[in-house]
Amino acid sequence: MAPYYHIFESMQNTKIVQLFSSLSKVERNRLERFAHSPYHNTHRDVQELLAYLSKTDAPTLKDAHAFVFPNQAYNNAKLRNTQSYLLKLMEKFLTYEALEQDEQAMQLLLLPLYRQRGIDKGFQSAVRNTSRLLERQPYRSIQYHYQTFCLQEEQFLYAEDGKRLEDKNIQEVLDTLDIYYASNKLRYCVVALSHQNVYNVAYNLGAIETLLTEIKTREWLSVPSVAAYYHSYKILTYTHSEEDYPTLKKLFIELWQFFQPAELKELYTIAINFFIRQLNKGKTDSLQELFSLYQSGLEHGVFMVDGELSRFTYKNIASVAIKCAAYEWVAHFVAHYATQLPLQHRETYQQYCQAKLYYSIQDYKNAMYCLQTLSSTDREEVMDGKGMLVKIYYVLQEYNALDSLLSSFKIYIKRDRYMSTYLKKSYLSFVHYVQRLQQHNPYDRQERQQLLNDVQSEAQLPERQWMLQQLRG
Repeated sequence: MAPYYHIFESMQNTKIVQLFSSLSKVERNRLERFAHSPYHNTHRDVQELLAYLSKTDAPTLKDAHAFVFPNQAYNNAKLRNTQSYLLKLMEKFLTYEALEQDEQAMQLLLLPLYRQRGIDKGFQSAVRNTSRLLERQPYRSIQYHYQTFCLQEEQFLYAEDGKRLEDKNIQEVLDTLDIYYASNKLRYCVVALSHQNVYNVAYNLGAIETLLTEIKTREWLSVPSVAAYYHSYKILTYTHSEEDYPTLKKLFIELWQFFQPAELKELYTIAINFFIRQLNKGKTDSLQELFSLYQSGLEHGVFMVDGELSRFTYKNIASVAIKCAAYEWVAHFVAHYATQLPLQHRETYQQYCQAKLYYSIQDYKNAMYCLQTLSSTDREEVMDGKGMLVKIYYVLQEYNALDSLLSSFKIYIKRDRYMSTYLKKSYLSFVHYVQRLQQHNPYDRQERQQLLNDVQSEAQLPERQWMLQQLRG
């Protein structure tokens, strides 16, 4: 028997409750019917445990046992056994649901079943159905090439089992396997390179150079998935040529419909990160290309996940568009896409982006109102918002407000225990130099030049260009 205290233990962190909680209302109703089918389940206690999970938001072992086994002494092993049966049943249900929604996968599973039973007509019918489904589906993604290879492989095994040597499709098996391998190998090489650019880690990419040569030799660049990951790989390496990004961009424009949403988002992310790195290297002409990518991605719904736009993507798009001085476009974007942000972030992120837009067009009154009423808990937004207010107060010569803000800003920076040392040093440096900027004598050329030199040479200084602009008039 379990210890007395154990029976009050919450089930909230168990696999069975976490899996059940992830189900939609429709899925829960279907699971209930599934559990009451004698073909799938013959255990009444499993049905009762499922009913218990359906009626409570805070399940415990004690209450579960009382519901499933009324008027019986607590038996931990018995309840655990029932939980195990229900978990397996739920996993089986989800497998059935996934298969039911993927007709191509179902047809591919039928092929070996007919082949192994020697039912020729059934096998040929499944081949035709699978071929028809593959051709009708719009995507030509890596998954499509894998399923095409599986179809060719099953036809080869069927011919081999029946000793039909003349019907063997060996070349088709090799060709489809090559395309699938090339696409998938390139994809994971791209993933590895992207990971290397963020973390201090190096990966052995194997025979990638041989594959790149083979792709050009055998003219596989006509295959959308191969071409997309080939050019993505090239722009992520120092070997990329000038035509690689334009070619990738052309693929986005002309062939986007051939890629599944997750795959297309991955490709866009690779290209976006490429231009961000270019900008960090001082290549300012990359800004317009980055903006164009964001516009194209929005047009094709690339950045939407379950009908929502990430608040970070929303903010990044607005920031890039503002830097491109596309103010009318930004105004429409901020208002229109705010409705597609997660509800809990909608008001603050719209207000923050609106403040950036107002600041950029020098509508300081409305910018101040947005910033002073901003109730964000996002550190980056708070820091950037305070930075904008500092600049506004300085430009408007609101020196009392500026002094007060700089003092509170410094306290905020020092008190934030979770802010990185680098970020603290950078923003404390910003506060320090704004104070020097405010206090220096603009008519003292020597003092002014010394401050200008210090601003230029300071290693970590946000808003350096703005300060230089103030000093140079």
